[in-house]
Formats: sequence, C-alpha cells, structure tokens
Amino acid sequence: MMMRVLRMAVVGLLALSIWPIGPRALAAPAGQGVNLVNNPGFESGQSGWSPWWAEIAKPGDGSFNYAARPNAFNVESISSGAAAGVVLAGNSSYRVYNNWDPFWGGVKQTLNVPAGARIRLTASAKAWASQDFWPAPSDTNMPVRTQVGIDTEGSDNPFAGTMVWSGAAAPHNAWAQMAVDATVGAAGKVTVVVSGDFRGASRQFLAVFFDEVSLVVLDQGPTATSVPPTAAP
Repeated sequence: MMMRVLRMAVVGLLALSIWPIGPRALAAPAGQGVNLVNNPGFESGQSGWSPWWAEIAKPGDGSFNYAARPNAFNVESISSGAAAGVVLAGNSSYRVYNNWDPFWGGVKQTLNVPAGARIRLTASAKAWASQDFWPAPSDTNMPVRTQVGIDTEGSDNPFAGTMVWSGAAAPHNAWAQMAVDATVGAAGKVTVVVSGDFRGASRQFLAVFFDEVSLVVLDQGPTATSVPPTAAP
C-alpha cells in the first residue's frame, strides 16, 4: 500500500513539471523607461522639432567635400501618399532632402532632464541616394553617416563642444538604429540631435529619413544628502 502511494505522488510531481505555465509578468529590459521626447515618431508633424544644417563652402579641388543647405525639411506621411518604405513605424517619418549638392543636417529638440541623470538617446535612420526616382535602390557607393547626439548642457548648437555623439551608420536601403549614453550637466537640460551627413556624395536625389526617437533616463544620478540642522546653543 505504501509503495502505491509513493508511485502516485511521483506521477503527480511529473504531471506538474510538464503542465503549461500561464503568462508571467517579466521585468522591464534595462534602460527602458518613459520616453521624454516630444513627438518622437513625427506623428504630429514637425511639432517640437527644429531643423538644423551646416553650410560649408565648396573646396577649390572640385570635390564634393562641402555641405549646402538642404532643399527640404519635411514630414513624410503614408496617409498623405508617402511610400511605406520611408516610414519605420506608425504613419510618419522626418525627411531631410537635397538634389545633387551634399548636405549635413537634421533636427533637434531641447528637453528638461534632472541634472546628473544618466540618459540614453536612440533613433532610427534610413538613407537614399539615387539617380532614379523612388523606389530605385540607394547607391551604396555614396558615403553617408547618420548619428544621434546629446548636448549635455542643453546648448542649441549641434556643433558645440559639449555634444556627445553616437557611432555612425550608413543605412542604405534599410533602417538602422543609433544610440548614445550621456550624463546630464548642471543646467538640468539637454538638446537631442539627429544627424544625416552626405558630405562627399552627389546624386540627383539625396535623402535621409528619421523615425522613432527616444530619450530615457537610465539612472537618476547621485541623490542629494540633506544636511542636519545645527543644534541650538
């Protein structure tokens, strides 16, 4: 009788070990938090964003190592006839565009963030350089660099010495995500920048598309220690 009871207990344990487990709450991935960026997917047009660009004179050697003001800074929306291939998520993306002349530019946004906080900026970009109309593929022989950057002191100048830049991507024909971490300065504000750089390239159509920009706090930084009151004499 005792052996029969033991056999039943073992069978019960085995049944429990293979029984399907219901859904469980999983911890959030490291670095995931509230997105502080206003209009991160450009679904509200250009609201919250300001364009920027560099103007670098043509060199005398006839090369394309210069930067002209882009012809257009605009939001591309599928609902307004844009191709789905120029939007990563949702309905819209942001486009910087020029013909023939290389450019270096993008968009920027200044945000209030606690001083000393450790933050992470991410954004996705896609480049297109072509002699033919869309949907011709991007010419991968054309140099392009896409990056994201954080000005830790909130300067409105993308060329300031306080900028912290990500590594560069060359996202011809596919979306690529860039990321950079930084520590917020004493001002308690930062400027986030997305950049497309076609210096050295020339094609009839030159464009960079940006989408899904995110700024999250990874760590609030050191906590201020309160000073105890001085004892009365």
